[in-house]
Amino acid sequence: MSNIISSFDKYDQMGAYHWIECDKNSTRYNPPLEARYQVLINKISKVGALLDVGCGDGYLIGQIAKYCEQIDGIDPEQNAILWAKRKLQEFPNCQVRQGSCYRLPFDS
Repeated sequence: MSNIISSFDKYDQMGAYHWIECDKNSTRYNPPLEARYQVLINKISKVGALLDVGCGDGYLIGQIAKYCEQIDGIDPEQNAILWAKRKLQEFPNCQVRQGSCYRLPFDS
């Protein structure tokens, strides 16, 4: 979306850093980050559909995919969405797209 302006470049510099920092085998493993995600994962039970606004590289979506029939994620960062699409290829119930919470790209 050309009307989204951002200077966030963490995905350019670090790639899919949420996936890396939540991997216990990574030298960049970040236990507090993984714990924050685990709190959310524990609160989600079987649901039909879920929207992750600010989905970033899709790490949370990948972790909750088995609990949801359909998950859509949006993020304003194009590189975040590119990483999310790569990481979520094995999850057919997960779709991500570039967008803003101020103009959700979905029908009401």
